[in-house]
Amino acid sequence: MRNNDKSQTPKNPTPKSGNGDPPAEHYMPPPAPLLALFQTHASFLLFGHENPDGDAVGSALALGHMLRDMGKQVSVAFPTPPPDWWTHMPGADMVTQQPSQPPDVAVSLDCDDISRLDHLTEAYLQAPHCAEIDHHTNTRRSCEVFYVDPQASAVGVLIHRILTAMDQPLTAQIGTCIYWAIATDTGFFRFANTNAEALRVCAECVAAGADARRIARATVGNRPLAHLVLKGRALANLKQYLDGRVLLGVVSMQDFAAAGANRTHAEGIIDDIRLAPEADVSVLFKAPSPNNCWQVSLRSSVIDCAEVARRFGGGGHAEAAGFSFDGPLADGRRHLLDALADLLPETDR
Repeated sequence: MRNNDKSQTPKNPTPKSGNGDPPAEHYMPPPAPLLALFQTHASFLLFGHENPDGDAVGSALALGHMLRDMGKQVSVAFPTPPPDWWTHMPGADMVTQQPSQPPDVAVSLDCDDISRLDHLTEAYLQAPHCAEIDHHTNTRRSCEVFYVDPQASAVGVLIHRILTAMDQPLTAQIGTCIYWAIATDTGFFRFANTNAEALRVCAECVAAGADARRIARATVGNRPLAHLVLKGRALANLKQYLDGRVLLGVVSMQDFAAAGANRTHAEGIIDDIRLAPEADVSVLFKAPSPNNCWQVSLRSSVIDCAEVARRFGGGGHAEAAGFSFDGPLADGRRHLLDALADLLPETDR
């Protein structure tokens, strides 16, 4: 059964240990109704969000492997193609471009709103049962069965918890996908969401057969020339706004054409912009297609990027979020800078 408005993100405060000890490590177990869906139904269609990242792809394929190992029928679908490196993940054969018959259960992963399923939304809604597995803070959920833990470093962590709760083995294939999901969402363990659970789970994945070196090289260890040229154009045109507190780059349709690049070649550029310590907020405007649609990436440890993105119909996490808009670059940039001016805390510098 579906429910568009009353479901809320589960609340599970970090438990405190006795005798004045530090708080115990946070852990939210998978809900029993979710595990029951996996046990009792035969066919599943797993969805990741548009412009899928490593967590969306890795989590979907890891869950797909688990269900397939249980004897279930499984397909995986994304509204837009993942980056080229996803084909190195085991389970690419599960991915379909056009889902056919409705499954018993549709599951969205790493998706804070079903609108991010784009043209696959109808296929998602046709399934008689649905579930959502996510770690975003958005409380607008479409299913009565959901597993949402904003304190989890990645959805890959939640898949590992599900695997453990269902007493299913951590195979090399599943371990590879989970490691990929967590490593990419933590910036290969550089971002603030890197925690003890993420590191412990990744260690288990390596012990199960995940090749950490190969995953790192396939994801961030080599870049096609089109990416390097596009990044060069973005970095060469960086501009500072709001007294230097915002560092903003732009890659226009013309930049994509000159670099021979597509949308996937822009992956990671925002994290290079973020390396500049002078700015509190890093922004990248991207226009990979000629329809005047801009995609905007935000990074900051000073403001809540997800709050900013939600003002423009997007979403994400506190330190990394994004949104898209149609229209002139100048208008979108002005509206964003106005919002950032409202949210940036006062500073003495």
